[in-house]
Amino acid sequence: MFFLLLRLIHNRHLGPLYPTPQQIEITEETPLLQSNGKLTKEGWARRPLFIYDRSLIKANAFRIKEWDYYYIGTQEYGLCLTISDIGYVSCLSISLLEFSENPIQYNDSEIGLFPLGDLRMPKSSVSGNVKATVGSCEMSFLNDGKTRILSGKYENYCNSGKTLTFDIKLTDIPKESMVIATPFESEMYFYYNQKINCMLAEGYCEFNNKRYVFISPFNKFKRNKFNINLSSIYNTYPGRNKSAENYAYHKHNFTSGNDPIVEYLSKYGPQDPDRSFILF
Repeated sequence: MFFLLLRLIHNRHLGPLYPTPQQIEITEETPLLQSNGKLTKEGWARRPLFIYDRSLIKANAFRIKEWDYYYIGTQEYGLCLTISDIGYVSCLSISLLEFSENPIQYNDSEIGLFPLGDLRMPKSSVSGNVKATVGSCEMSFLNDGKTRILSGKYENYCNSGKTLTFDIKLTDIPKESMVIATPFESEMYFYYNQKINCMLAEGYCEFNNKRYVFISPFNKFKRNKFNINLSSIYNTYPGRNKSAENYAYHKHNFTSGNDPIVEYLSKYGPQDPDRSFILF
């Protein structure tokens, strides 16, 4: 009972804990923000139709948080890469995972102070480059709109005295993804996000005298921009059927705020790359 009371007080300030399921699809290109800093439209889209302009955000630079995240995986191992500028700190993070009978997880990050936008994250996830060096880690995400090149190195990774390196090319960017623009009770707060599944990967990661080779469709990109602390739940399940068609199931909802639960299945097949199914 006490826990429930705390949650009710929390919801009074941040919005409903279980928002009413609604799905507002954006189908035309539109500015993300108005000149007053409020969202032009809230909703979701299958493509990045929102035009983002950081200069329109009416918030202290310490509250603006931007990052690019990639997961590249096979059935045996996975690699997570993050470049982030969250106002008061910058962070370059790498996680290396092994899914064997005795699973291994390596995690390490380098932290810089007060970037306040100096990483100059691309305005759009469609194309644009970001490069950063923090401490002993260097990372580069290059995107010309057709191909994405992820490369970098991390010296003394996990205090091992050894260097982790990676060089990966991503192609076959799907025409559909999940794009969300979400307001909160304070109209100056928002969350903007895109997630892409099923890109084709070719490349490698090397660490501790072991080479991890990636040739797989099971890869994910996530672009985030927001100016409020929040908690969210996102599930995505990329896969391939016997006909070599790629699918991705998306479900996204927040534990605070007014964001609707958005849920749909995208099919990236060689015969019908644009087909999608909305699940209500």
